[in-house]
Amino acid sequence: MINMARVLRNLNADYTLVYAGRSRAVMAYLTELQELHGQNLVVHIDGEGSPLDVNALVASATEDTELYMCGPIRLMDEVRRTWTERGLSYPNLRYETFGNSGWHDPEEFIVKIPSLGLEVPVGKSRSMLEALEDAGADMMFDCRKGECGLCEVRILGLQGAIDHRDVFYSARQKNATEKMACCVSRAVTSPTGLAAEASAAGPAVVTIEVS
Repeated sequence: MINMARVLRNLNADYTLVYAGRSRAVMAYLTELQELHGQNLVVHIDGEGSPLDVNALVASATEDTELYMCGPIRLMDEVRRTWTERGLSYPNLRYETFGNSGWHDPEEFIVKIPSLGLEVPVGKSRSMLEALEDAGADMMFDCRKGECGLCEVRILGLQGAIDHRDVFYSARQKNATEKMACCVSRAVTSPTGLAAEASAAGPAVVTIEVS
């Protein structure tokens, strides 16, 4: 995104670079970006009372606007939903995922594949796809970022909840809890994500069928 903005500036293009974060301390390159882009840079900082308003951002878009974004899955889901609700051209919305961002902190969980006789623990720092590959399962995948949907698995049973971290499924598909992108999405003990509930209940268990 930074390189793209630099190219647009050098071309004297009509662009706006929007940078949002919780505090200045966690916003890398902020000073450099301010010096380089000047008024073309719009900064939103939660801790300073100026959080990003997604509705206002998307409302400023026209039919010809192209929006490129990267960031946490919650933010991108909100932008995608708002963009779609306004009837804007979906091909004009481009994004890059952070792959490991989700609604909840990662927990260790267990994945079962009855047809293969597998019961595999998935550590906090590993993806389900990685754990299954190491266990000998022949998995289909491509992007490993939750974008393409090729690693889709069908959910047969669930003790806990699914933390959908992909940008492939719609909100309706995620709520149905029938499928998941195993390269990024995870099982969690509690849909609230509370650590106390997770430690009391033990690891979540998801039973799946692979293609």
